[in-house]
Amino acid sequence: MAKSNQVTRSAQPGKSLQSKEAKRFQSLMEQIQKKELKLEEMKQRLDQNLDEYLSKVLPLAKEWTKMRIHKIIALSKYMQEVSMSNSNLQTLVNYFYEECDEIDELGILLDPESTLLEEELKRFERFLIRKNGGVPEDREVNEKAERAAAIEENKKYFIQKLKEVGVELNLDEIHDGLSDEEINIRLQRLVEDALQRAGIDKETNPANGRKKSKKQLEKEAAFKQFEEDKDNSLSGLYKKLAKLLHPDTATDDKSREEKLEWMQKLTVAYQAKDLKTMLMIELEWLKVESHKIESMSETHLAYYNSFLSKQATELQQQIEALPHELRYRPLNFFLEEPGKYKSWKVVPIVYDVLESTAMEQDILNGLKGTPARQKHIVKILIEEQRELEKTRAVLDTLYGDW
Repeated sequence: MAKSNQVTRSAQPGKSLQSKEAKRFQSLMEQIQKKELKLEEMKQRLDQNLDEYLSKVLPLAKEWTKMRIHKIIALSKYMQEVSMSNSNLQTLVNYFYEECDEIDELGILLDPESTLLEEELKRFERFLIRKNGGVPEDREVNEKAERAAAIEENKKYFIQKLKEVGVELNLDEIHDGLSDEEINIRLQRLVEDALQRAGIDKETNPANGRKKSKKQLEKEAAFKQFEEDKDNSLSGLYKKLAKLLHPDTATDDKSREEKLEWMQKLTVAYQAKDLKTMLMIELEWLKVESHKIESMSETHLAYYNSFLSKQATELQQQIEALPHELRYRPLNFFLEEPGKYKSWKVVPIVYDVLESTAMEQDILNGLKGTPARQKHIVKILIEEQRELEKTRAVLDTLYGDW
């Protein structure tokens, strides 16, 4: 009769059948190896893209940004000096701030242009205050409305989450008239008070507010024991390998240096709970072959699989987050879809930047030209901005819920 806690079970003489945990172990090791390879390839490709950006795109993007800043400054002065309808002014204001936001998103700091833009923004804000009694009315109203909506959404979230564990939460005293700090303080107090009134603590079942059953307590105790055994298993592997790799066990200087290097890798892996690297070290130094892995108990492998599964998940998260890291921010600005680093093509991007720079130069020349030329350029900007806003409105209507 086969033993249930062994990884291998004899099916026929000379053959063995891997258990579920042994198959999962092998599968997780392969997954992690593939994810590590993919992560490394992504880093290399992104760094290559970044090098191309720094050497070929950034010098051109600086000139483009400089041109846009001077255009915005010229447009700001035009709006302050030339009388126009409120409707046209509002459209130009929208265009003005969208341009400022794009310049900020690209993140190129220029001297003295960035300082000049900052000073012009202050003058423009003062102009709007004098004209409207505040920052453009639509902009101010939109910001307040967005903040109020976000606060209500967060309230619903907290109320729903506590309702799921049988706790009634009243957040009526939280509103958009409070500062963010005041909201956080009140929210924390209200949640704590609600939990205290409901009598929720570690001995209480959060799902219904009643004492946990014997079966639930036994299940939690088993899980806690598993977690402790899992940590002990990792610690045990570390101690075994540390004893083997300790430099004092070396027989010569070359071996000592080699063991010292591996010991450093082992310590880093243990501190990071990187079981995959620790197992690779074990395979390297102990020559643990497939039949030895298969001879481990199901429980032993289950501990390993728990760590490996977590490591595979963390690697996947790193893969998804890598293209959005701050240092790759300039790349995402020039991609049609941020994060799609494989679509980076430096030559088309260079042509786009050169073409955009030429267009900005034409607009700037027009804003610095005769009154008739200025009026013509501004009319084009207003028409293009309104067409853009119409398109956005249609897309919001069609795909707003997506």
